[in-house]
Amino acid sequence: MKNRIIASVIFSAILLTAVSCGDQADDQGAVSDTQPVSTAETEAPIQIFSDSLPERDYNGENYTVLAAAEQWAKKFHAEEQTGDIIEDAVFTRNQAVEERFNVKLVYDFVDGYMAGKETVQQKLYNAVMAGDATYDLYVGDSYYIAGQVLDGIFANLTEMEYLDFSQPYWFQYINPNLRVGDVQFTACGAFDLQTVGENWVILFNKELSAQFDMPSFYEDVRNGSWTMDKFMTYAAQVVGDLNGDAVFDHNDRYGLLSTQNEAFIGLNYGMGRTITEVGEDGLPYLTGADEKIVTIMDKLTVLMKENHLYFGSEENNPSTTIVPMFSNNQGLFLCYLLRILETEAVRNSCDFGVLPLPKYDEAQDTYHSCSIANISAIPFVCPDAERSQIILEALNSASYSLTLPAYKEQALQRKLTRDDESADMLDLIFAGGICDFGLSYVEQIKNELYVVGHVLSGRQDWATWWAKQEKSATRNLQKLIDTMVELGDR
Repeated sequence: MKNRIIASVIFSAILLTAVSCGDQADDQGAVSDTQPVSTAETEAPIQIFSDSLPERDYNGENYTVLAAAEQWAKKFHAEEQTGDIIEDAVFTRNQAVEERFNVKLVYDFVDGYMAGKETVQQKLYNAVMAGDATYDLYVGDSYYIAGQVLDGIFANLTEMEYLDFSQPYWFQYINPNLRVGDVQFTACGAFDLQTVGENWVILFNKELSAQFDMPSFYEDVRNGSWTMDKFMTYAAQVVGDLNGDAVFDHNDRYGLLSTQNEAFIGLNYGMGRTITEVGEDGLPYLTGADEKIVTIMDKLTVLMKENHLYFGSEENNPSTTIVPMFSNNQGLFLCYLLRILETEAVRNSCDFGVLPLPKYDEAQDTYHSCSIANISAIPFVCPDAERSQIILEALNSASYSLTLPAYKEQALQRKLTRDDESADMLDLIFAGGICDFGLSYVEQIKNELYVVGHVLSGRQDWATWWAKQEKSATRNLQKLIDTMVELGDR
């Protein structure tokens, strides 16, 4: 069948060059290699597509993607093969989809951070509200465009014949949580590659852990004893006023480093707390402040405020302050998104290992990671609704066999980590990803439910704060649900 296209030996060569001992990381986090590849080793073909899509010929028409992903554009588009693991896989993936359906993929990239939000809004409004039908697809951070979902900009994906969310190339730990009953306007799968790098993780400084004669953190993880209490005990052992001025600042040593108070976003999810859960009626509800959640927040308050365990930089770019401090043995642990491994600052830093977020207690059966979803959405007004969904499904199908393993297994696990144990830890991190409904739509509910550090750094404890906010947050969530259901009935 034509929809079971077999990859050329090109991608086999990509995988083989990726594991060559001569690989080096370039300044953009790319991994390149110039070692020759034996053609005898590249004869085994790789199946690209595993979907059941029908045959279509789109006569070379453009398939235009509005991508709020300028900073990580190489995970969507590549002009040519360069020897970079990710770019070559992306090039092969896009070429395979284009050839299969006789279509031309065109990406309109916009700043993927908040600076580009207004531009994205304007482009979407012009394309949908004015009926211009400019774009076939939108991709970007779920948090970034939640407001546009409520403005009716996107189509209900559950009504689309050619999107099969039961397939493994759609992320099963995310998509069910993007639904409200039978309504879903955004989806996340292997094509949304940036999602993998949006998992919160812990890096540890190997030299500092050896200096303080600490046991193996990896063994703690493996035997299930990697808990927040143990994490804080380790963190306390290294705290020091290095210059003796009795003032703790960026010149001293801490147990944990992160940007601002952002570490607490990930750490509370690591202990099993989410913003929302799904009820028996299929609708999300707020978790609020039950006894366990209050205990989680109390632990994090101690970590933030007591005994100089924690240092948060003023800026949110980790390469400016916290990575240099980490490299200078001024922090035992560093908490940030996994994509930090791609930065030049970390690649040139001290010897480090990668760990999952610590658990609430040893009874917690899984290591969790807060995973911020990058999503795909089809505009309510688009050039061809069938084409939009067919190409989106094909992109995810092909990404599952090409770009996802190139990024996870070749780039992250083999190139950007320093030891085999860290690669094993990444398997646990990937398996424990969490992205609940509230995480994607928190700006419409109550933002502090996500940036919990804003609450913990204040004078109120979590229970007191929630008692004052519960009514308005619940009202906001209900309004959100009602709006989405109404839009789904259009």
